[in-house]
Amino acid sequence: MKVSVLHYLGLVLLCVALVRAEESKEWQEYGDHEEEVTISRVREEEQSHAYDWTPEISACIIAHNDKTMNNLSLEDCKAHCQTEAGFDCRSVEYYKTSKSCALSATTSSSSMYRKPCPNGNVVYTEISS
Repeated sequence: MKVSVLHYLGLVLLCVALVRAEESKEWQEYGDHEEEVTISRVREEEQSHAYDWTPEISACIIAHNDKTMNNLSLEDCKAHCQTEAGFDCRSVEYYKTSKSCALSATTSSSSMYRKPCPNGNVVYTEISS
């Protein structure tokens, strides 16, 4: 009977050690994930400051909206433009009243560029060359 109790205690201790080792491994993986997230956020912040933008003016480019988004600030729209993967985003039209924006691959060099914008309350800016 003493052998089976000792054997049982040995198994219990082994199980506890395995659980602790697994928890330690999970914590290490969690820690690595947190480091990756932090590095990713730093890269996003660096990228958001990587471009210079022209002054914000009342202008627009008629019929050249490559992507539209809602419920954003102008700064959010600029950040989306800078990280857009679907096309080479070069400019942003921001509609103040609706808090929406249009991203475009077209710039003020287009023949469809209008200053001031006939649509009214629009702010235009583009990535400086």
